[in-house]
Amino acid sequence: MVIAGDSKRSHRACRVLYALDLSGKSKGGGVCFMINNAWCDQRNVHFIESFCSLDIEYLIILCRPRWLPREISGVVVTAVYIPPQADTELALGKLYEAVNRQEAAHPEAACIVVGDFNKANFRKVAAKFVQHVSCSTRGSRTLDHCYTPFRDAQKLKQVPPTIREVHRWSDQSGSMLQDCFDHVDWEMFREASNNNLDEYTDSVTGFIRKCIEYVVPTKPVRVYPNQKPWLNCEVRAVLNAWTTAFKSGHTEEYKKASYALRKTIKAAKREYRAKVESQFNTTNTRSLWQGLNTVTDFRRETPSVDNISAALPDQLNTFCARFKVNHTVLPERAPATADSAPHSVSVADVCKACQHP
Repeated sequence: MVIAGDSKRSHRACRVLYALDLSGKSKGGGVCFMINNAWCDQRNVHFIESFCSLDIEYLIILCRPRWLPREISGVVVTAVYIPPQADTELALGKLYEAVNRQEAAHPEAACIVVGDFNKANFRKVAAKFVQHVSCSTRGSRTLDHCYTPFRDAQKLKQVPPTIREVHRWSDQSGSMLQDCFDHVDWEMFREASNNNLDEYTDSVTGFIRKCIEYVVPTKPVRVYPNQKPWLNCEVRAVLNAWTTAFKSGHTEEYKKASYALRKTIKAAKREYRAKVESQFNTTNTRSLWQGLNTVTDFRRETPSVDNISAALPDQLNTFCARFKVNHTVLPERAPATADSAPHSVSVADVCKACQHP
């Protein structure tokens, strides 16, 4: 049953006639979800499975809210009720089978199991799940549990956005930069570097970078840590229009803005996919690896410099130059003793050692 409201909806698993013999109850009971429309609208909530018996009742839904981390494709939520007189082993086994099926069907989704467990403990059958409710929920006892596979889920911190300076290129800035380069004596950099290619390259690139910073205007851009790579200025404009329509409360404007937002997001994703796929159809090795890093979301870990000793450069120099040292002193040979005789092996010893037992 789904009960729609202004800001919330209720998703409930009711007992029907064919389940009366399993549940043993003719009225009342059942499990349900109250979902806020601001978090996830009705079109992105999907019913998956429900079950009702004397030992356990559960309802499983799949939510795809408006915002999720890039690593998570959806949220699979399971509402559970285990009666006090239920067989906990049978109930937990049934619940574990249902949760395991959803984890196999949605491997990239976040799985949450929540409800009234009474004397049962889901960690007995699912050791990787963590119970997050630590306070008393009924008197002095904790009967309502919340299980997730994320051990530090309640310790997540919101990272503030970073401000990055972006150059705003235009035809005027391009012509000014070209005029600046036309009046530069490039031979001066070659003479100052004494025909050293590294110094010549550093000086020329540094001068070009300085000219770009001086001529091309910059604009501060706020970058969020969870920002999608396909998010461009067109999507931002349509998203602002959708937010305005949502706050206004006009149904027709909200529908038009939602349709325009979905259409713009699809076009942006299609454009970004074509951009990434084009990196694989080139002979540029650097572009190829950039495409692979983008697809696999690879981030190189930067080494920590906190525990590096000041003597590390000297140690590296000694290690790398260990074969270049002029060894003038030859190693001394140990003097032979009277009882030390040279080793000798006869044919009989070899035949005896090679014989099979």
